Amino acid sequence: MTITHSSTRIVGLAAGVAVAVALAFGAFAAVPAQAAALTPAQISSIISLLQSFGADAATIANVEASLNGQPTSGTGTGTGGACPALSRDLEQGATGADVMALQQFLNSNVNTQVASAGAGSPGNESTYFGGLTKAAVMKFQAANNVAPIAGYVGPITRAAITAVCGNVVTPGPGPVTPTGPGITVTATAQPSNALAPLGSNRLPFTNFMVTNNTAAAVTVNSVTIERTGLGVDSNFSGVVLVDSGALQIGTAKTLNSNHQASLDGFT
Repeated sequence: MTITHSSTRIVGLAAGVAVAVALAFGAFAAVPAQAAALTPAQISSIISLLQSFGADAATIANVEASLNGQPTSGTGTGTGGACPALSRDLEQGATGADVMALQQFLNSNVNTQVASAGAGSPGNESTYFGGLTKAAVMKFQAANNVAPIAGYVGPITRAAITAVCGNVVTPGPGPVTPTGPGITVTATAQPSNALAPLGSNRLPFTNFMVTNNTAAAVTVNSVTIERTGLGVDSNFSGVVLVDSGALQIGTAKTLNSNHQASLDGFT
């Protein structure tokens, strides 16, 4: 790939996810939607899995509280809204202040809004769980790999909500501009946080823009990717670069003891 007087968007992809956080919420997808709560053994399994991923104590406490039907204290910005205190399961026809809190949470993300205008829209949330709320919950479940996608807010969905909004994601400093002549590197829109199912392949990991400001070819010797946040390095079988034309650059690399992968460069 040659970049001359132009820009190209590069995507770091997880070449293969061996295990992912989705297992914490997908492992018990067979539990009927009408189940009032998970069994103590199931809750213990979920908590143990989160601990193995290196989740912090506050996140684990919030998820455990949610799974046990207790109010949570998370106020993170995973979706741009505060965590709703959901101490019970919710379904279409339910009423109460917790329904309004759920709608406010869903409305904090344009992709899961209950409505864009009128009843149920941001600022017009209600205490009634109707068809629009159910549809919005289904969007949240689909976006976060929560099964079954039925619009029922049970223990698994409540745990997923807690996990999404109970973590404050602090962006890093962004790609560092190299010292090479004529090259600039800038951050672009990043892939949204999501729960990856077991065996996933080619998942977007990070995006950045490389711009050659000259009329001559410039060689980038290598690109270093660093994994941060929840999870462990062994979850990823490899990381590769793919350009905006969906062409792979170089070969897949594994994460080292510093959680980094040094990927092949390009011209």
